[in-house]
Amino acid sequence: MDWVSLLRDRLGIAAGEEWRGARVERVVVDPQAGAWDIHLELAQPVRRADIERLQQELAARVESLRAVRLLVRLADPARALGYILQQRKDELSSSFFSPPLRE
Repeated sequence: MDWVSLLRDRLGIAAGEEWRGARVERVVVDPQAGAWDIHLELAQPVRRADIERLQQELAARVESLRAVRLLVRLADPARALGYILQQRKDELSSSFFSPPLRE
């Protein structure tokens, strides 16, 4: 199931571009605790802040829901690692190849 479509069509939440390609693998509901564990397969990495923000929005939007956990798994971890390294290449290279210290 497409995560972005589910958010938009069922809950009226406009998901950001970072969620494009995400798929729902399963949902575990604990009615006594008022909690959902939503297992997602992601096409690309999503920042922790974006995950936490969406968890809070879901919990606030759905009546009687006290907690939501988005449990994410990357569809292609090797490609995702390459993406992260590419995004951080300047930061990484500056820490590995800093100028020599002078006395």
